[in-house]
Amino acid sequence: MQSTTMNSVFLECYLAHNLGDDLFLETLLRRYPDVHFTCVVDGSYDWLLERYHNISLVRPPRKKSALGGRLSLLSSISYTNELAALKCQSVRNCGILVVIGGSLYIQPIWKHSLFTTVFSLRDVLQRKRLYSSADKTFVLGTNFGPYRNSWYKKSYSDIFNKYVTDICFRDQYSFQLFKSDEHIRVAPDILFGTEFPRVERKKKVLFSVVDLGNTMKFRDLSSCSADYDSWIVNAANCYANLGYDIQLCGFSTVEHDDVAVARISHLLAQESIQHDCLTYDNDTSRILSAIAESEVIVGTRFHASILGLAAGCKVLPIIYSDKTSHSLDDIGFASDIRLDLRNFKSDDISICRKVLARERVDIGEVKTQSQRHFIGLDCVLGVGR
Repeated sequence: MQSTTMNSVFLECYLAHNLGDDLFLETLLRRYPDVHFTCVVDGSYDWLLERYHNISLVRPPRKKSALGGRLSLLSSISYTNELAALKCQSVRNCGILVVIGGSLYIQPIWKHSLFTTVFSLRDVLQRKRLYSSADKTFVLGTNFGPYRNSWYKKSYSDIFNKYVTDICFRDQYSFQLFKSDEHIRVAPDILFGTEFPRVERKKKVLFSVVDLGNTMKFRDLSSCSADYDSWIVNAANCYANLGYDIQLCGFSTVEHDDVAVARISHLLAQESIQHDCLTYDNDTSRILSAIAESEVIVGTRFHASILGLAAGCKVLPIIYSDKTSHSLDDIGFASDIRLDLRNFKSDDISICRKVLARERVDIGEVKTQSQRHFIGLDCVLGVGR
């Protein structure tokens, strides 16, 4: 392995045109303008090259189409192996590996236990190979789980201890699973420290919506999709009757948020509820401005709630995963102004008025603490903050 080049970093992150993950990336590029980052991503992210001078994009291998679909699994395995080899070589070229993201360590769960074991093992081995390719590895902003098997957690405990220089989780739940070593830390989500465009606050409610019918992401909750849509319509009607402008917002087209925006927009139109729509299109500033000018954020996406709080909005989090509950619990966010999709009624919108009656949450100290994710990396890159 070559000696570490202090101003050259390979960046491993989830790049699939999701607002939260793209903001993670931009946060790094802005925080370290004199550090050169490299990541593997396709041409749909070339917009980064137009906005930032300190990043290089390496093209991933070409995906090979299968004949009649019969070789799809083999083709997928082959592609994954090629991609892993490319990343490992890029890491060796840079020396430093930075892994940034939220739910990075979710155990693959399949109906058949054999597939769960095989794909979980592949997940562990690929991460071990990648992390061990670097002189120094930093993991920022993540949470662990959900996971089903104790060996999966134990495998990552070994990886974190042997191959990770510094890791900072974003919730106490994850930290408590691995807290035995000093290089394993915890701080509030990185995006609590987001800087927003200066805009005038409006009497507006922004709804971050998702396609709950997307079974690949939401699994059993998909059965509640129609009830979720109905609740959003009822809540929007409540706020509209109180004189608020209504905006539907999608954070991820890859995960079909735009489909949900279109579907719920149609339902609102049928009820003659005035509204407008916004979907993320690689311009993070548009979404940040829309959040900053809102009085209330009704957030299904995890980072809708985080960004709403960071912008000083009143926030009504819609919970579809424990990761949101964990982060909100850590900052002392009231439990009675959250809507849990695992236990809700589509016609009960009493919580909407309750949120309006509450004071905005002061997260000044949380913003400061969120910068602790970068402590280890700041030291290695020679950046004083």
